[in-house]
Parts: sequence; structure tokens; C-alpha cells
Amino acid sequence: MTQQDVQTTGSIFVYSDEMGWFDFGPDHPFKPERAAKTYDLCTRYGVMNHPWMTILEPEALAMPLLTLFHEPAYITLLEEASGGEVHLEMLEHGIGTSDNPILTGIYEWSLLAAGGTYKAMDHLVKDDALIAFNPLGGFHHAMPGNAEGFCYINDIAIAIMYALKRSPELKIAYVDFDAHHGNGVQEAFYEDPRVLVISLHETGKTLYPWSGFETEIGKGIQRSFP
Repeated sequence: MTQQDVQTTGSIFVYSDEMGWFDFGPDHPFKPERAAKTYDLCTRYGVMNHPWMTILEPEALAMPLLTLFHEPAYITLLEEASGGEVHLEMLEHGIGTSDNPILTGIYEWSLLAAGGTYKAMDHLVKDDALIAFNPLGGFHHAMPGNAEGFCYINDIAIAIMYALKRSPELKIAYVDFDAHHGNGVQEAFYEDPRVLVISLHETGKTLYPWSGFETEIGKGIQRSFP
């Protein structure tokens, strides 16, 4: 099926083989192939055969959407790194670390990952689907001008910002299940009462990104803690 076949009662699974087999290197803990294996298992068990299921191939995120969250100077550096350039300024923006290595094609791959999440959100806000899942989305650590924690482009922040721009009256609840605090998304909406950010993670006292404590409840909210 194609995206034209999505029904209001349908479900979307975002996937392409190109995305699933991108290589971060043998020693890097992030393995995009997990998406390929998830897709394979779902296919084997017949999940994708239901009439309400749609496989949606991601498309590269457009620049106007990318700059809803990210700084143009950072985007330029990431694009240069993706093309094989290396210089010290990249390290200042988190590009070239062990977590976020300089990889050929990483900019293009990240655009596809973010584009998949955006497309999923677009179908949701237009009431074209009830459920949408991008197994290679969720890069919640990326900051406007920095790559962090395997995350180069924050697809979540961009998708939420797009939804709010399209429909300012929306109220969005973002629930993050991860060992690590979703700091990039929290920072994006810390002062926006339209977005409820809930992150369930291990304590930042001992685990990256060293944040996500019970006192971090949004700017302007008054509450006392013992």
C-alpha cells in the first residue's frame, strides 16, 4: 500500500530498507538494523497484512521544517561532515565525538529519519490515521545547535513544532520511555504550556544526560519540593 491508501482508521509503519541498513560502525551501540529486524518480524507474523496497515517510506525533511528547531549554522556543519569534511568547529557542536561520529551520509540519513516522523505526524494531525510508528525515530537528545547521544536531528521536536504551527490550538502529550532523559525535547517545550513532556528514565544523578529531575516541571510553574 501507499500513503494514498491510508484510511482514517488506519495505522502507519514508517520504513525503508535504505534506512534500516545504515552503518554507524562496528563499535557504535546504535544499530539501525533493529528497524529492519522489526519490520521482518512484523511481516513474518502477518502484522503488515491487515487491511488497515500502511507501509510509508520516509522522505527527506525539507529545510523550512528542519529550521523549526535547528540552527542553520549547525545544519551546515552537519551537511559538511556528511560529505567528508572534518574541522574543529564540528566538535564544538557535538559532531565527531564517540557518540556522534562523522559519517558519510549521516546528514541525508538523519533527514530521512526526521522526514519519516514528520510524515507520521502529518497524517495524524490531518486525521488520516489513528496510529503511526517510526522505528527509526525518537532522537530526543539533539539540541538546536548540537548533536548529542547518537542524535543529530531532533525529529520529535520538529514534528511537534510542525503540528503546533499547523494547529495552534492543539494540546500535545509527549511520553518518553528510555533509560536516558529526553533532554532535547524537554528543552524545546519547557516554556510551552501546549506540550506536556513526560520522560520516564533512570536517574540523571548517575546516567547521561545528567538531567531529568523531579524539580524540572516547566518554566513558570510554582511547586515546592522537600
